[in-house]
Amino acid sequence: MSRLLIVLFCLAGAAVWACLFIWRPYYVPGGSMKPTLHVSDYIFSNKLAYGADGSGLTRGDVVVYRHPGNGLVFLGRVVGLPQEQVQLIGGQVHLNGVPFEAKKAEPFTEPATRDVYGNFPRCGNKPAPGETCLKESWQEITPEGRVYTVLDIEPAAQLDNTAPFEVPLDHLFVLGDNRDNSVDSRIALTQGGVGFVPFGNLIGRVDLVAFSLDLKPGRMLKRVR
Repeated sequence: MSRLLIVLFCLAGAAVWACLFIWRPYYVPGGSMKPTLHVSDYIFSNKLAYGADGSGLTRGDVVVYRHPGNGLVFLGRVVGLPQEQVQLIGGQVHLNGVPFEAKKAEPFTEPATRDVYGNFPRCGNKPAPGETCLKESWQEITPEGRVYTVLDIEPAAQLDNTAPFEVPLDHLFVLGDNRDNSVDSRIALTQGGVGFVPFGNLIGRVDLVAFSLDLKPGRMLKRVR
C-alpha cells in the first residue's frame, strides 16, 4: 500500500470517528413530531450541542432526550425554559402569560396507509384506506422568532387547555409538533407522561434528517427547523 493510500485511509478513519463522536443516529418510530419528523426518518443528533448546565439551549430546538421515568429515548421541541410559566389555551402556547404568535397554514396531507409498524395515521377527516389524510396546521412563532409548523388533528382536544406549568430550575418543558398525538410535558410523570425534562436527560439536538427508510421523497438531507 502506497504512503498516499495509507494517509487517505487514516484521514477517512479519523473523519468517521469524528462524526460518530459528534453525531448520533436515531430512527423515528412514531408520529408525535410530524410534520417536522416522520415515521421512518433516520435522523442525526448533535451530542455536543449542549453543556451539562444547559448552555447552548434555544427555545424551538428539537431535542433527543431520555424519558425521566423509564429512560427510553424520546423526541420533543423545547418550548419552556427554567423558571418560565407555560400554559396552553385553546391549543395555543402561552409563555409567561403572553401567547405565541400563530398563523394558519395549508393543511398537512399524507396517505391514509399503514406505516412500517402497521399503524394508520391519525387524521382530522375520516378517510378510507388509501385516501388522503388531512390535519389542520399552523405556523407557530416563538418570541425569539423561531418558526415551525404544528398540527391540529382534533378541535378542543383534551390537552389543548392546561393549567399553568412552572418550569423548575435545570429543567425544560417540551411538546410534540403533532400536538394531539404526543406524550410530552403536558402530562405529568406520575400520570404516564413526560413531565419536565432535566438538563441531565438531554442527549442532543436534532439538526438533520439523513433520509427516510421508506424512501419518502424530500426527506434526504433535510435540515430540521
